[in-house]
Amino acid sequence: MNPKGVPFPPAQLGIRMREQRLRMRLGLDDLARQANLSSTTVRQMERGRGGCHAAVLLAVADVLGVSVDWLLGRDIYAPEARTSLTTHPDDLRTLRLVADGLAAARDPRTRR
Repeated sequence: MNPKGVPFPPAQLGIRMREQRLRMRLGLDDLARQANLSSTTVRQMERGRGGCHAAVLLAVADVLGVSVDWLLGRDIYAPEARTSLTTHPDDLRTLRLVADGLAAARDPRTRR
């Protein structure tokens, strides 16, 4: 249990880490390298053995593209259910045109 009396779910953490790592087609060593951790640490985390520091959780979550809350089982939505941050090139062109139009409208030299 943590200091507030809430049980820490290491098994849930390991299950979710492995699930997302495999979804991303990352090897255990790849995750360890990208998170700047040892393979042993990642292996132990996935097996639900031992605790870890917040910085380690953040590094793993960043590499896996998920939140720490999701890793710990506090967020029920799977990563693929979230809105993607990728933008279609046509959307970017539209945003640039709108931004350019707003900038031109604010520029006193272009006012009639």
